[in-house]
Amino acid sequence: MRKILTLATAFALALTMGIVMTGCGSRADDAADVEETTQVTEETTTEATEAAEEEMEAEDSSFEEFKKTMDDYEDFMNSYCDLMEKYNDDPASVMDEYLEMNQKYLIVMEELDAIDEDELTDEEEAYYLEVMARINSRLAEVSIQ
Repeated sequence: MRKILTLATAFALALTMGIVMTGCGSRADDAADVEETTQVTEETTTEATEAAEEEMEAEDSSFEEFKKTMDDYEDFMNSYCDLMEKYNDDPASVMDEYLEMNQKYLIVMEELDAIDEDELTDEEEAYYLEVMARINSRLAEVSIQ
């Protein structure tokens, strides 16, 4: 009988140790899983943040390119208005400048035509309207003279 109790005790002890070891292993595995999940989440968050920053930089870059094109167009139109004011005073004096202006016109208009008006952001559209209002105002001033 004592032998049976010793075997039963040994079996119970082995079973208990197995449960304890499995539980510890499971906790270690759970901790490793949590750590791995945390690491994957951090990597995904970092990638998403970097992608968002790159997109914002691209938008900023796109706006800066658009703004430069619009600023170039406004500069050209102001030069044209200056030329027309000179023309009103003395038409013969501006012939050389007029020919140069035609060359600049082709370049500026090519850049302006490359803009897809249907793809403008709200910020770009607002800037476009602002520049065009200034240009139209200046053209009106010249035409009145």
